[in-house]
Amino acid sequence: IIQQWLVELAAKLTSHFANEEKGVYFEEIVELAPRLSSAAEALQREHRELLNSLDRLHEQLSVTPNGLADLEAIRQAFESFLRECALHESRETALVQEAYLSDIGMGD
Repeated sequence: IIQQWLVELAAKLTSHFANEEKGVYFEEIVELAPRLSSAAEALQREHRELLNSLDRLHEQLSVTPNGLADLEAIRQAFESFLRECALHESRETALVQEAYLSDIGMGD
């Protein structure tokens, strides 16, 4: 059941990340504030890293000696994944705020 849940989570995150990357979200931010393009690219790389973390969790559940998963290690890895997701979302929020709320003093 946990493996199926991880597969479903990965599918939903893949769709969510694709919407951010191919949709208006990052494109609009970079268009509005080109100085933030490196930060936007870094966040996009984090998308792949987060999905890779889920893949590793899935593998941990699939490949275990004697067919028994080390549930404590998997729990810790999933908690780490959740922390990384929260940090990622925080960085995305900061990027949006920087793009839309910063006055870079273009002068009058």
